[in-house]
Amino acid sequence: MIAGDRAVGLGQWLGRLPQPHDGTVAVAETRVPGLQAHRVIHASHTGLVFSAEVADACERFLKNGHFAQGDR
Repeated sequence: MIAGDRAVGLGQWLGRLPQPHDGTVAVAETRVPGLQAHRVIHASHTGLVFSAEVADACERFLKNGHFAQGDR
């Protein structure tokens, strides 16, 4: 799971999200039981889709089964 922590967008104004969040989803909501790995990237919800850092993290996960050492 990759979560963002850059609170940008309408979601931050329309609802009360606990910090940290990406403007749409709280990081706490992305920590679900059974995850193989979890990573927080400084990006907004929409920004995650366009992030080179997210693409690199996905590639590392697909190759190695984890994002980096100590990624949970």
